[in-house]
Amino acid sequence: MNRKKIWKIITCMTMVSFIGMNTVINADVNTGNTVNTQYDLIKLDRNDSNLIKDSGFEQRTNWKTTGDGKFTNYEGAALTGKWCGLLPSNTANASVYQVVNVKPNTEYIAKAKVLVGQEGAQAFFNAKSPDLSSGIEGAEVTVNCTKDQEWKYQDIELRFNSGDRSQIGLAVMKWTEDNTSATYKSQFYVDDVQLLEKNSNSGEESYDIVWADDFNDPQLDLSTWEYELGSIRGIEQQHYVDSKDNVFMRATQEGGELVLRATDRPEELQYNNPRDASRRVIYNSGSVRTHGKQEFLYGRIEMRAKLPKGQSVFPAFWTLGSDFTLDGDVNSEQGYGWARCGEIDIMELIGSGPGGAGNKTVYQTIHTQDGTDDGYKKFGGTSYTIPEEFNDEYHIFGMDWSKGKIEWYVDDQIVATVNYAGDPIGEKCLDRPQYIQMNLAMGGAWPGAIAPGLDGTEYAIDYVYYGQTEQQKADAAEYYSNAPKILEYSDISIYEGDTELLSNVAISDNADIDFSVTDAPQFAMKEKEATTETALTSVDLLCKGKNDLNKLANLPAGEYSLHYTALPKDLKFDISNSGVKIPNTAERYKFDRKTVNLTIKERSLQTDLENSELSLDGYVNDTLSTIALPEGWTWDKPQTVITENMSEVSVTFNKNGFEKTESVTINVQKSVTLDQLNKLVLESNKYLDQTEIYTSESLEKLQDAIDDANNILNDESLATHKNITKAFKAIEEAINGLVKNEVDPKPEDPKPEAPKPEDPKPEDPKPEAPKPEEVKPEVSKPDKGNNNLVQTGDMSSLGVTATMLVASGTTIFLAKKRKQKK
Repeated sequence: MNRKKIWKIITCMTMVSFIGMNTVINADVNTGNTVNTQYDLIKLDRNDSNLIKDSGFEQRTNWKTTGDGKFTNYEGAALTGKWCGLLPSNTANASVYQVVNVKPNTEYIAKAKVLVGQEGAQAFFNAKSPDLSSGIEGAEVTVNCTKDQEWKYQDIELRFNSGDRSQIGLAVMKWTEDNTSATYKSQFYVDDVQLLEKNSNSGEESYDIVWADDFNDPQLDLSTWEYELGSIRGIEQQHYVDSKDNVFMRATQEGGELVLRATDRPEELQYNNPRDASRRVIYNSGSVRTHGKQEFLYGRIEMRAKLPKGQSVFPAFWTLGSDFTLDGDVNSEQGYGWARCGEIDIMELIGSGPGGAGNKTVYQTIHTQDGTDDGYKKFGGTSYTIPEEFNDEYHIFGMDWSKGKIEWYVDDQIVATVNYAGDPIGEKCLDRPQYIQMNLAMGGAWPGAIAPGLDGTEYAIDYVYYGQTEQQKADAAEYYSNAPKILEYSDISIYEGDTELLSNVAISDNADIDFSVTDAPQFAMKEKEATTETALTSVDLLCKGKNDLNKLANLPAGEYSLHYTALPKDLKFDISNSGVKIPNTAERYKFDRKTVNLTIKERSLQTDLENSELSLDGYVNDTLSTIALPEGWTWDKPQTVITENMSEVSVTFNKNGFEKTESVTINVQKSVTLDQLNKLVLESNKYLDQTEIYTSESLEKLQDAIDDANNILNDESLATHKNITKAFKAIEEAINGLVKNEVDPKPEDPKPEAPKPEDPKPEDPKPEAPKPEEVKPEVSKPDKGNNNLVQTGDMSSLGVTATMLVASGTTIFLAKKRKQKK
């Protein structure tokens, strides 16, 4: 796991007590896990040996009733499953109960979910004799109902000692003698009843923390987290940004925390929600997620945080399928949309004004959808309320997710359980990897319109941990065993006009690969140009993948987010109700998503020249076409003749539909004539026979240079001024590089120097020179065996001039030699 964390150990205190919890958390670094953490996962107060059979009333064979008590499967009545207990309205006496065997003189904890329909009504949760004729001392709690609690399930807990009894009746009942009372008129629902032995440790499992973020670093770890940006969901009234005012790390006595803060959005940048103009976006806020960087499948996902308060504040800690198409930011063909991808809300809070119950209640919900018939299905939907506000102290929120089952907990208390094993929709949507998200929304359809004056509202997160049991690890490994995988990936850079984005990716044999490109990294920069009238409300999908390369090639230079997705090779598609092509939702396709940074660099000829090790060296009297250009570049007028005082010329890049034209300056080089090269060849041949003086290796280099020159002299298509000049310089370098053989010391002959080309003599004015392609001297091939002088015949004027220069040069050379001998 590639993480750079500074783990801070608190040496001045070894224990930290959480106010409002019966739990003590060790503040020292925990080293008993795969990764080091500042704390450990909280120890849950639970006993898997629930003594109540059929706690959700689905079978009803173990349950009994008195009076008008009954069971119902009325739609929406049960908290989980389809059935629940019912104490009807307009009745004075009703109960549902179960007879349970217990140990004498033993402490027990009983729990139930109870819904009361009317303010002021009361029910009783108690432990009695098996026939309910007599009670047990101290074994009864009253279930009250305020206005805010009407028609909402409450978590009711009863702790008692069994005394001398070995069998009890655990009951929820209503009883009144007043037929005008709220209790008489109200109905009551009962669900998810538990009876646990307090001191039993059976079922306690060991969890290995395999991933964690204690938020002790000075900056958010962007190798794990990314920002969600803009106005995303529903009719919320916040605009998510990546500003340090809204998402930042804060040092604490314990180490550090991540803070998501809502601030007033500048009035000139406020805008109407794009999905409902009646809601004005008036706050900036923060939202972070692990999408494309870290995913989770089965295990405990736990957060310690202090939640905000205030009318309609809407913090959340939740997960979404790692293959989610991000509300349109990923091509719909490369994953599943909501809620087919699955959503697990670990914690949501709907804030209220001062003293309201909303600041004391958190919710737990699952969202799924069967795309074959657009069947949306929600699991859970439970709530948990504490006496104080969740803003008063830090609390722990988490879920324990196993294959087919999810348990939610707040602090050390299990508050809800959903068994989705055997449910086709639940299994398709939930038995797949998820990513974590934390956000501070302001207002929405559920919480209602946001109140003004909440600038500075904070959602402070101390840590997020992920731990697994051996069974959860095994179940996850089974899922991944045949899933498409992205095996290698990394950030990538390309130039404008390029479209190769897969060179840094390796995938498993059972996978195909595609990608989506968004402008997320440019969001903050683009916001500087936004106004109320031209609001920037979302990140944009700019390229949909391998079948959209023209758009990729034409993206301007800048930073982008690149989402790779590994797809199953047998992927088949449906057409959604909106006409969009999507993966077949009836299938249980598996995907793998990785997000990296894409840098598109500005295309320029200078950069391409450097990368290809080319230059704009041009030789007088050659044409521009003789200057090689990097791939994709062409001269606008390739037949233009190069002159000594040449001005800028234009060159154009054209590739994959991207086009760019630049004006450039040629590095003009003086050129050597064909005559001068021919003369130097003749002069150089004399060294080739001096094998007793020079090493064979250095003579071979000279021979190669002479051969190259002869090729140019004998092939008019090669006789450009560039080639001629380079060949001339190559011979000069070979002569100057001749190495003498090692012999007994004796006076050495002076080191030979390559003859220099003679300056051309002034010539009489001539008519306009023919075009370069018309000057094509014909040079006969030399006899390679004896390297004789090049003989020319039937030459053009250039050839005749070369012959005359050779003759005159030879005469002068011989005359100088004779003079030296005298």
